[in-house]
Amino acid sequence: NGENSRRKVQNVVMDSRAAQRRGGGLRLYVCGRLVAKSAPFRSGDYDLPTNQSPRIGSGEQDLFTGKIREVRLYRRALPEPQIQSLSQTLP
Repeated sequence: NGENSRRKVQNVVMDSRAAQRRGGGLRLYVCGRLVAKSAPFRSGDYDLPTNQSPRIGSGEQDLFTGKIREVRLYRRALPEPQIQSLSQTLP
Protein backbone atom coordinates (compact mmCIF):
# COMPACT_ATOMS: atom_id res chain seq x y z
CA ASN A 1 0.00 0.00 0.00
CA GLY A 2 1.06 3.64 -0.36
CA GLU A 3 1.78 4.11 3.34
CA ASN A 4 4.24 1.17 3.43
CA SER A 5 6.01 2.52 0.33
CA ARG A 6 6.54 5.88 2.02
CA ARG A 7 8.00 4.22 5.12
CA LYS A 8 10.47 2.20 3.05
CA VAL A 9 11.67 5.29 1.21
CA GLN A 10 12.29 7.12 4.49
CA ASN A 11 14.74 4.38 5.56
CA VAL A 12 16.89 4.62 2.43
CA VAL A 13 20.21 6.40 2.91
CA MET A 14 21.12 8.26 -0.25
CA ASP A 15 24.42 10.04 -0.30
CA SER A 16 27.53 10.17 -2.39
CA ARG A 17 31.13 9.62 -1.48
CA ALA A 18 34.13 10.39 -3.62
CA ALA A 19 37.77 9.59 -2.99
CA GLN A 20 40.33 11.39 -5.07
CA ARG A 21 44.09 11.06 -5.46
CA ARG A 22 45.33 14.42 -6.70
CA GLY A 23 48.41 16.61 -6.34
CA GLY A 24 50.32 14.11 -4.21
CA GLY A 25 47.52 13.62 -1.67
CA LEU A 26 44.13 12.08 -1.05
CA ARG A 27 40.80 13.90 -0.65
CA LEU A 28 37.50 12.52 0.60
CA TYR A 29 34.17 14.12 -0.34
CA VAL A 30 30.79 13.29 1.21
CA CYS A 31 27.70 14.69 -0.52
CA GLY A 32 29.93 16.97 -2.58
CA ARG A 33 31.73 18.52 0.41
CA LEU A 34 35.44 18.05 1.10
CA VAL A 35 35.57 16.39 4.54
CA ALA A 36 39.17 15.11 4.76
CA LYS A 37 42.52 15.73 3.12
CA SER A 38 45.77 13.82 3.61
CA ALA A 39 49.26 15.19 3.92
CA PRO A 40 51.21 15.13 0.64
CA PHE A 41 52.99 11.87 -0.22
CA ARG A 42 54.80 10.25 -3.13
CA SER A 43 52.26 8.10 -4.94
CA GLY A 44 55.01 5.69 -6.05
CA ASP A 45 55.51 4.73 -2.41
CA TYR A 46 51.95 3.35 -2.39
CA ASP A 47 51.85 1.60 -5.77
CA LEU A 48 50.29 -1.76 -4.98
CA PRO A 49 50.37 -3.86 -8.15
CA THR A 50 48.18 -6.95 -8.14
CA ASN A 51 46.93 -9.53 -10.59
CA GLN A 52 43.46 -9.48 -9.00
CA SER A 53 40.50 -7.33 -9.94
CA PRO A 54 39.50 -4.62 -7.44
CA ARG A 55 36.81 -5.67 -4.93
CA ILE A 56 34.45 -2.91 -3.89
CA GLY A 57 33.01 -3.37 -0.41
CA SER A 58 35.74 -5.74 0.73
CA GLY A 59 38.02 -4.35 3.40
CA GLU A 60 40.94 -5.59 5.44
CA GLN A 61 38.81 -5.97 8.59
CA ASP A 62 35.24 -6.53 7.36
CA LEU A 63 32.88 -6.70 4.39
CA PHE A 64 30.29 -4.08 3.46
CA THR A 65 26.88 -5.55 4.33
CA GLY A 66 24.51 -3.10 2.62
CA LYS A 67 23.67 -2.55 -1.01
CA ILE A 68 25.60 -0.32 -3.37
CA ARG A 69 23.43 0.97 -6.16
CA GLU A 70 25.98 2.73 -8.30
CA VAL A 71 29.76 2.93 -8.62
CA ARG A 72 31.67 5.22 -10.97
CA LEU A 73 35.38 5.11 -11.70
CA TYR A 74 37.19 7.83 -13.64
CA ARG A 75 40.64 7.81 -15.21
CA ARG A 76 41.25 11.36 -14.01
CA ALA A 77 40.76 13.52 -10.95
CA LEU A 78 37.43 15.33 -11.26
CA PRO A 79 37.33 19.06 -10.54
CA GLU A 80 35.57 19.88 -7.25
CA PRO A 81 32.59 21.56 -9.00
CA GLN A 82 31.96 18.35 -10.97
CA ILE A 83 32.07 16.26 -7.78
CA GLN A 84 29.54 18.65 -6.21
CA SER A 85 27.32 18.48 -9.30
CA LEU A 86 27.40 14.67 -9.41
CA SER A 87 26.48 14.48 -5.71
CA GLN A 88 23.33 16.51 -6.40
CA THR A 89 22.11 14.16 -9.14
CA LEU A 90 21.66 11.04 -7.03
CA PRO A 91 19.22 8.52 -8.50
